[in-house]
Amino acid sequence: VLCANLGVEHTPLVNRFLVRAFERAISLHLAQNGSTEPINLASCRLPRVDLSGLDLHGADLAFSTLIDANLRNANLRRVRGIEVDLKRATLSDADLTEVRFNGAKCPGAHFHNARLVSAEFRPTENGGADLRKAEFFGARLQGAHLDGADLRAARFENANLSDAYLVGAQLDPIALRSIVNAEKVGHGQKRKPSWLNNARFDEPVIAELKRLSGRK
Repeated sequence: VLCANLGVEHTPLVNRFLVRAFERAISLHLAQNGSTEPINLASCRLPRVDLSGLDLHGADLAFSTLIDANLRNANLRRVRGIEVDLKRATLSDADLTEVRFNGAKCPGAHFHNARLVSAEFRPTENGGADLRKAEFFGARLQGAHLDGADLRAARFENANLSDAYLVGAQLDPIALRSIVNAEKVGHGQKRKPSWLNNARFDEPVIAELKRLSGRK
């Protein structure tokens, strides 16, 4: 019943009450029953919800609204979140391995030190994922798909971009300069920037990254 109410538009005050009740209910549910079955939160309105540290692996967040949500240190492995709204959400230290956030709206979201290995932020028929001003400081993005995403003003300092896909992504000077300062991988004299470790970019982007880093 509570989840059904969260899928209906209410006044901000009523929605806030429902979100707080949901926080208590889901924490109690997971404490009593564990996370044996994926939780269905598709199309739920959960602005400012606090789900930090919870095990939500495999959950369905498709078309949900989680603006300003706190998902720090949550287990979000294999979560399905097509076109989920995560504006300004905090996902730092979360495990987002193999999430499917195609077409997600994540401007200003924080993914500091998050695990995003093989995560997908591919385009949908409504457009590419919106990751403007998103912060990926120290994130692990090996094999992640950011194809066609809007990454203008996104930050990647110390992130691991090995094998990541960014073909067709929108990258402005802020994003490009931060990619130059992504994590280095390898050992000894063979260490190199992770963006040079099989990461896929458009050719003009590769040329600009090499120019910015002083490489030929």
